[in-house]
Amino acid sequence: MARFYLGKRYFYRMKAKNESGESDYSNIAGQVEVAAKKMIDEMENFDKVFLKSGELQLFTFHDLRKAKEDRSRLMGNDGSYIVYKLPANVYAVKVDLFFTKEGSEIEISAGEDIENFAHLNITEQRYSFAKNDYGFFYA
Repeated sequence: MARFYLGKRYFYRMKAKNESGESDYSNIAGQVEVAAKKMIDEMENFDKVFLKSGELQLFTFHDLRKAKEDRSRLMGNDGSYIVYKLPANVYAVKVDLFFTKEGSEIEISAGEDIENFAHLNITEQRYSFAKNDYGFFYA
């Protein structure tokens, strides 16, 4: 996997591939400056997690139908947490989650070092599911 660095400029070219075969490379395009990077954690393992505590379990097979067949989830009890360590300023955080019971909450905090976290005000969008065969967890 290629590494791209913030503030650097890159040229690129593309190649298409499918069951019919491969195309030639496109003409070189660019320059494109890397202005932001995303860190995405699909929760398949704890490789991207810096610290964790509490009763945490990767949601790989248990009640997958209730999480809309998404096996990349993390389950935790009250007081459980995970910490990510990122090399640059963070401008946004997005968390998709399911609650197993009504009234459940999540807290997101950030800080410049491990000792000084501050609670972040979050904009929340909750979605409710009608009765269904799957019995979805609350979103």
